[in-house]
Amino acid sequence: MKFLVTWSLFFTVFSNFFPSTAYSQKDTARITVTAEVIGTDTLPLMLIKPYDVIEKPDPEAIKKLNEMNRLFVNVSKVLPYARAAKTMLDEIKTTIATMNTKREKKEYIKAKEKELKEQFTADLKNLTVTQGRILIKLIDRETGETSYELVKELRGTLAATVWQGIAQVFGEDLKTNYDTLGEDKAVEQIIRRIDSTGFKPLLIKSKAKQ
Repeated sequence: MKFLVTWSLFFTVFSNFFPSTAYSQKDTARITVTAEVIGTDTLPLMLIKPYDVIEKPDPEAIKKLNEMNRLFVNVSKVLPYARAAKTMLDEIKTTIATMNTKREKKEYIKAKEKELKEQFTADLKNLTVTQGRILIKLIDRETGETSYELVKELRGTLAATVWQGIAQVFGEDLKTNYDTLGEDKAVEQIIRRIDSTGFKPLLIKSKAKQ
């Protein structure tokens, strides 16, 4: 049998067993609840809100998620530089195409190299090794040429060989190609996400220029 009973009745029933508790809470608050008589006992019925029991997180899944988050941060950091390189390369190629002498082209390229160093050296020095590797690949993605090919085209074979040697000392390879369907698939997905959502990471100017 079910009926309504107040919490005061509940405390009254148990006051003989726990008198100090019952009297200390007497008249402090009253709520009306449904009760059920089972034999000689009157038991209050309370509605408990449901809750979800979630299984223990998979450590491997968490690890992969963290790796993807770090990759997103790294790609977002260097993508603007790769695209800036694309813009500048197009500008250089268009300009030197109008020049008639090798000397004129050489002087122009040196001037642009100085300009690039002043604008980006401070920022590029702050890149991590991982970010540097991603940048080398993204330059290939954006320009269609590896960093080695770009140096060779603009500075000559000797300069390209020297820079390739320096890069290899630090475990890098300027001849690295961007592999959209292979090891760089995750990077490509991140770039497409950035482009499709309109998210544009800021290209931070060097502190010297601020």
